[in-house]
Amino acid sequence: MSLVEAGDHEGFAGLIAAERVATDMQAITRGKSDFEEVRRDAVSIASKTIFRMIDVLESPRVANESVVGDKAKCTLEGTLNGNIVQREMFLVQEDGVWKLVPSHR
Repeated sequence: MSLVEAGDHEGFAGLIAAERVATDMQAITRGKSDFEEVRRDAVSIASKTIFRMIDVLESPRVANESVVGDKAKCTLEGTLNGNIVQREMFLVQEDGVWKLVPSHR
């Protein structure tokens, strides 16, 4: 059973590329103190967003994948409200392990 099927939000958070997410948020917010809370919560926000994107799909499966260097993209396909939909997932290698990121940034 997958982490998503089990509803394991905490375990799923371990699949997020925390270093990359933190670096991206630092760049996006340009280090401004007004965004300190967003930067601090970025991994949790990314984890919940990606988890939900997968969780809403019925019978998700990987329909396509591509790897270029230390970045990868896969397309999940599943059913949502009776319609077949596709969702793109982005991954990067972090410490030699493939981990999820919220965008292709």
